[in-house]
Amino acid sequence: MSADPTTTTMPRLRLIIQLALTCVVIGAIGSVVIAQWRDSLPDPVATHFGTSEADGFTSLPWVIAQPFIVGAVCAAVGAALLMTAVPRSLAQWVTGGIAGLAAGIVVLVLTMVGRQRGLADAALATFSPWSIVPAIVAGVVVGALLTRLVPQWSEPDSPSGDGERPVAPLRDGERFVWTRRASSTLATAALIAVSAVPLCVVGWVTGMRLLFVVALILVLIGAVMWSVRVTVNRQGVTIRSGLGWPKITVAMDEIDHAEVVEVNALRDYGGYGYRVGVTGPRKGTKGFVLRSGSALLLIKRDGGGVVVVVVDDAATAAGLVNAVCAAR
Repeated sequence: MSADPTTTTMPRLRLIIQLALTCVVIGAIGSVVIAQWRDSLPDPVATHFGTSEADGFTSLPWVIAQPFIVGAVCAAVGAALLMTAVPRSLAQWVTGGIAGLAAGIVVLVLTMVGRQRGLADAALATFSPWSIVPAIVAGVVVGALLTRLVPQWSEPDSPSGDGERPVAPLRDGERFVWTRRASSTLATAALIAVSAVPLCVVGWVTGMRLLFVVALILVLIGAVMWSVRVTVNRQGVTIRSGLGWPKITVAMDEIDHAEVVEVNALRDYGGYGYRVGVTGPRKGTKGFVLRSGSALLLIKRDGGGVVVVVVDDAATAAGLVNAVCAAR
């Protein structure tokens, strides 16, 4: 069953408007509050701290504008992500994460600036790591509230049952090599970026360089898992990332048969990358799920497990595997 556009588009549009307005309003409130503090703040304002002392400064007008800019950017990123055909489960994560991110950053800026009220010189300002706690609390609360506002909409039924088992017309002993590259979507890249941004912001404000390292590791993991190369020949099936690792090799003698199935990355595997199915029709399968779509399913012999990879032209790959297996 396919989703009814009339019951999918309108709730999604309302959600985009709600999220965008929430982020912009949060940012605007932050800018208005700092503007109200203008007469009691130094100019420039301390905006970066080392261990505890200020070592970076920004003009007061720019500091006033920062919360609104944060809200506007979060609104734009959230709208861009929600305009893609994401399932409701992912829409909830995006909505809560983006709204929480906007609230957390704005509260962090307000906390940092508020501590400087009454100072004649921003160089005298200090920053305590405990100041991050209100930002985290605000982000969690706002994110949780916005998640609950995500409306219901109809989606395609989850795939169930056995997949198709095509068989390619191969001659005895005929040699072949089939290869395709499977890549992630831009939405996946945006999610990785959104995850790394708050770490960089907190690291920049507090001077905790370790957070930049964590953000870099997150981006590197995303780069490694951005695409995989799938190769099928008479010897077996190889799936390797763009950097050569991680890698899965399944010898043809290990395979009982291959199937073609439709996979929803969020619903069936809870995310993107190297995944393991823990519930539903894909329970027990493992492999590379970089996006939703047609997937090659390799069922090993004697209960050896099931390998999955979402790749274009999965039917041809499955047909070649089944032709070799049938000729054994």
